[in-house]
Amino acid sequence: MTTDRERRRRQAVARRRRTLAMLLVLVVAALVVVALMLRPWQGAADAAADPAPSASPTPSASPTPSPSPTATQQYTPIGGIPEDGDGSAACTPDQVLVTPITDAVTYAAGQPVEMSFQIQNVSGDPCRLNVGTTQQSYQVRTGDQVVFRSSDCPVDQVDQIVELAPGVPQRTIPVVWDRTASSPETCASPRDQVVAGGASYHLSITVSGVQSASEQQIILS
Repeated sequence: MTTDRERRRRQAVARRRRTLAMLLVLVVAALVVVALMLRPWQGAADAAADPAPSASPTPSASPTPSPSPTATQQYTPIGGIPEDGDGSAACTPDQVLVTPITDAVTYAAGQPVEMSFQIQNVSGDPCRLNVGTTQQSYQVRTGDQVVFRSSDCPVDQVDQIVELAPGVPQRTIPVVWDRTASSPETCASPRDQVVAGGASYHLSITVSGVQSASEQQIILS
């Protein structure tokens, strides 16, 4: 039989349990209220709704256009007036004097030969002439045998019509001869060296059908 003391003890335990349960409910409710007040997800939501503007890409600098390569014009006389100058008449062969030039007469063994020419209008009237590489031919001969022609393997073929003023000579840019014998068949293959050891050669020039009035001697050691 349960005594009064035992019954009171059980009632006190039950009251403590109810009190603890109520406290837990109050704590949970308080936490929910605090969470609702703070709303920590609001910032994330706002950030998602209004994202920060992305940085504008820096425009890349436009590439600087490379200058167009200038075509090399070998054997071309310096100076002169283009074809659309003053409309002077075309030169006749008797108006033009072509003179071959080399940088030396005697060349040491293995020394290349620099060749050029001078062209001059020997008349009293200006005239026009095509002196471009399409109209030039350098010829080196020994005796009656031509051993080198620039026209065998032409390079940088261009037309250049200039006006030749009376009595004003014009000289060309030098052309290097490597002392080899030429032929159209050897343009893409090694060439044989011509005979040296004191051998004598002669340079002549033809421009627009006008042949040089003289030859320039070349002695190869």
